Amino acid sequence: MKSFYFGRGALASTGGCVVLAVAALMFVFLPALSGGGHGHVRLGSWGGVALTNAPDSLFSQQYSALAQTAERYNLYPKDAQEREGMDRRVLRAAFRAAVVQLAGTEQTKQSGFTLSEELLDREVLSFYADADGTYSPQRYQDTPEHVRLSQRKKMRDSLLSDQYLYHLFGKETGRGGLKLNSRELRFVQDMAKKERSFRYVVLGEERFPAERVSAYGKEHAHLFTLHHLSLLTYSSEEDARRTARALEKRELSFEDAVATGSTKVGTDATGKMTHSYRSDVNEFFPDAQDLDTVLRTAVGALSPVVKIERGFAIVRTDAEPSAPDFSDAATRERVFAHMARVERGTIERFLEEEAHTFSTRAKQGGFTAAAQSLNLDVHTSRSFPINFGNVDVLPALPRQSDPPLARIAYDEKFFSTAFALLPGQVSDPLILDSSVVLLQLHEEKSVDESVLATTGDSYAHHVRTWYPGYPLALLNTAKMPWAQESVVDTILAHPSFKDTFDNIFRR
Repeated sequence: MKSFYFGRGALASTGGCVVLAVAALMFVFLPALSGGGHGHVRLGSWGGVALTNAPDSLFSQQYSALAQTAERYNLYPKDAQEREGMDRRVLRAAFRAAVVQLAGTEQTKQSGFTLSEELLDREVLSFYADADGTYSPQRYQDTPEHVRLSQRKKMRDSLLSDQYLYHLFGKETGRGGLKLNSRELRFVQDMAKKERSFRYVVLGEERFPAERVSAYGKEHAHLFTLHHLSLLTYSSEEDARRTARALEKRELSFEDAVATGSTKVGTDATGKMTHSYRSDVNEFFPDAQDLDTVLRTAVGALSPVVKIERGFAIVRTDAEPSAPDFSDAATRERVFAHMARVERGTIERFLEEEAHTFSTRAKQGGFTAAAQSLNLDVHTSRSFPINFGNVDVLPALPRQSDPPLARIAYDEKFFSTAFALLPGQVSDPLILDSSVVLLQLHEEKSVDESVLATTGDSYAHHVRTWYPGYPLALLNTAKMPWAQESVVDTILAHPSFKDTFDNIFRR
């Protein structure tokens, strides 16, 4: 639900080392990345107006500010490699922020807006202020001419960009910007007007009978047989075959090969396969013929080179396979984990059958009695409204207070079922994550006027606010109001924007 129009009459609608480090990056690292430091890199453009990594460019200004902010908030990792990765993210976010600023500047120019020299003079004065904020003629005289001109250009561009944003979002005084219709605001507030709380029971996987787990395990015993295998693994088939020849000629021992050349994919430091139940072995060797070759390899013998998930291997059988012991709790846990992965429907059908038993008993003797008969606990949720997506402007869903309901945010069936329940009615079984839940309406209530007022204020904030620190949001460390996110996304997807940012990393 986004729209954005550029030009006259634009509208938007929505549904002491930091400075040194930054300076080094700006004047050494970035030009070097462009190819030896000669000239500046064209990173992109808006409407044909180029963005470069020149020291006084919009990009450089955004990067300097964002890098210092990231350092101040301890966003840079201590590890050198991770720090480099973070700085690449900062570079990209600074570039995108510069595009947004350039787009605002250029669109203001195209609209016919004229920035008066008097206004520009007033705004530039702050650059020459002394410690108490008073304009200092001496500081002005001491500033080199090229710095004055550069500062004046920066201020001009900033004012032009700000003018465009004022047109979209208005000013802090409430003047200008997108207007809110009172009926629109009331519609949003009505979403929060009614809240419901529910009594509920949870039928979890742990209720699946242990005897059925054992029966499945015995029926598929081969999957839970433990194979005793050691592996030599290699990225290339050529490396694997070279090692196989050396082993065959006794030029190399298996143990030495483990220590010197194996990539140890799927093994411990000694070469032993770390997950070697038959079900694991089946997945590790994707080719059926290679799998059969491995399983037929005699104790003490070596297999030929075989394909594995990530490369190639030579396999040694260390001992005969061990049959599973289904009286062992750890074995039963492994069987159940396998069932939960590949026989999910079997478990869910059992839980749904139990849920229907609960529903029948609840209709006959009540919700609490039915829970007691099946040894289930009855929980009562806190109240909440229909908030599909758990959006910020509405009261939050009970993600922490009621863990079984933690993932209902995008579950349309849950909301349509729960908020259609009549008093005393028991819901149909609802599959939530790995459990089945049954609900009964506990209470429906109207919220306080203060909640509605907060909802209205929050909605107004989302559609009328421009967050100046949005470059942090472009780093995915902060959220933007909806309208601002809409504007930023639309600018970055607009045909006027040409993205050649990766040039900065090409030597």
